[in-house]
Amino acid sequence: MILVLVPMKKNQNVFLKGHFLITLQKMQRPGVEIVVDSRGDGDNGIRSLEERSRHVGDVMNSLIDDYLKPYHSHVLMMDSDLDEFPEDLPFQLMDTAKGKAIVAPMVLSAWGYPRYYDVAGFVENGKWARMWPPYFDQKERIIELDSVGCCYMVPADILKGGARLEYVQGFTQHYGLCKKAKEMGFKVKCDTGLKVRHADLTKYGEQIHGLPSDRGNK
Repeated sequence: MILVLVPMKKNQNVFLKGHFLITLQKMQRPGVEIVVDSRGDGDNGIRSLEERSRHVGDVMNSLIDDYLKPYHSHVLMMDSDLDEFPEDLPFQLMDTAKGKAIVAPMVLSAWGYPRYYDVAGFVENGKWARMWPPYFDQKERIIELDSVGCCYMVPADILKGGARLEYVQGFTQHYGLCKKAKEMGFKVKCDTGLKVRHADLTKYGEQIHGLPSDRGNK
C-alpha cells in the first residue's frame, strides 16, 4: 500500500487548493491511500528558506508519525502547491525506483515556461539544481542525486527505521532525509523524463518559496 501524504497549508489559495484536490482525487485507486492534513501555520510569518524548511520538516515528520502504518510499503510526499501531475504518479515512481531508492519526478513551473522549482531541494554533487536548462550535469534519463524535494517517493523502510526530514544548512529539510537514506544503503534518483508542474505562486500574490534572489546554483 502506497501512502500519499500531503501537508495542506492553512492559507492555501482557494483556487489552487480546489484544483489540487480535484486532481489528487483522480489518483485514488486500489493500492493507494491518500491523506491531506492541514496542521501547521502555512507560510504565515516565514521569511527565509531555513525557517520554511524547519517548519515544513516538523509538519511532515508529525504526519509521518501519525499516519505511517506497518502495511505501507512506500510514502509519496507531495507539495500541495503542485498544479499538474499524472494520475498514476505513484506507480510510475515505483517503476523508476526498481528497488531500494527514493525517487522523484522533475518539478517544473506551471504556465508553460521551463523554470525549475525547489532548486535547493534537488541537489547534485553538492550544488543546487539550476533554475533554467540544463538543470543538472547528468544527461541520462534516470540520474542519481544527493537530495530531491517537493514531490518524491520514499520506501517506508527508511521511515520505519527512524529517518525523518531534517534541515541541513544551505539546503532544505529533504536533504537530511535523503542523507540518512543513503547511509542506510538506498539510492536517491530523479526521473528526468517524468514531470510534474508546480504552481507559479507569483500568479497568486505569493513569493517563490524561500529562494533568495541573489542565489542560484550553490
